[in-house]
Amino acid sequence: MEIRQIAPDITAVELRDRVVSGRESQSVEGKIDELLRTTKKIIIDISKVYYLDSAGIGLLIGCAGKANKAGAHLRIVGPEPRVKRLFELTAVDRVLKIDETIDAAKAKFAEAQ
Repeated sequence: MEIRQIAPDITAVELRDRVVSGRESQSVEGKIDELLRTTKKIIIDISKVYYLDSAGIGLLIGCAGKANKAGAHLRIVGPEPRVKRLFELTAVDRVLKIDETIDAAKAKFAEAQ
């Protein structure tokens, strides 16, 4: 997991490889909780994630819910085709705000202002 400030008011969390249950998921959730104390716009970049299980999907949905409850905005970017298809099959794409690129997500944040 890598954290980057990509604009003064936007923080990106880059996930890599696999997003499954375990310590990594707990670490991501804890980092999102921490970021929500200081930022209201978060991007979770999953462009380098090749495998996501049900716990990983739950993690993303949970993070989006926490952001919403905190009055923040969270967008998911860059799902590779297999992960994108999983989102469609499970209807997660109707719950999460998903963009192809970080620039697209930044534009959506700008539109919301």
